[in-house]
Amino acid sequence: MSKLDPIQLEQLKEIGVHLHQTREQQSKSLEEVAAKTFIPLRLLQAIEIGQATVLPEPIFIQGFIRRYGDVVGLDGIALSKQFSLDTTAVPVKPEPPKAPPPQFTDRRAIALPLIPVQNLSTHKRLTQPPLTSRSTVRTQSTLDPNNNQLTQNPPEPQLASTRFMPSTG
Repeated sequence: MSKLDPIQLEQLKEIGVHLHQTREQQSKSLEEVAAKTFIPLRLLQAIEIGQATVLPEPIFIQGFIRRYGDVVGLDGIALSKQFSLDTTAVPVKPEPPKAPPPQFTDRRAIALPLIPVQNLSTHKRLTQPPLTSRSTVRTQSTLDPNNNQLTQNPPEPQLASTRFMPSTG
């Protein structure tokens, strides 16, 4: 049982009328055509009257038309091509738009060479000892009156101040 669209149904009716008229002009019975084509009688009747409800899928209908046309002396291949297999336009889903390929922008052109510089800078900063502020160590000098020598007293302990630089990377 096939479901034909209106275009196919109209084509089937036109072809069926043509086959019926040609068969009757040759005084052939439908039973005779059925015997030569090996197509069941009920299907040949359905083709002649355009009754799509009892017919199989369109590809089989097209084959039946070809064999029927050959038996009655018509060009079965040309006749079968008049019955289209698919007249419905299958809606084609458009492919989603593809993302454009990444473009090499000016920012990337500048940023890429800077990556090794930043890595080198970070490496140096991590491997160097911390920077301290210069502190002045004052010693107290005194003159020893006994031997007239200048003696230095040890400096008093002072705290060194450290400045941390903020990281840029």
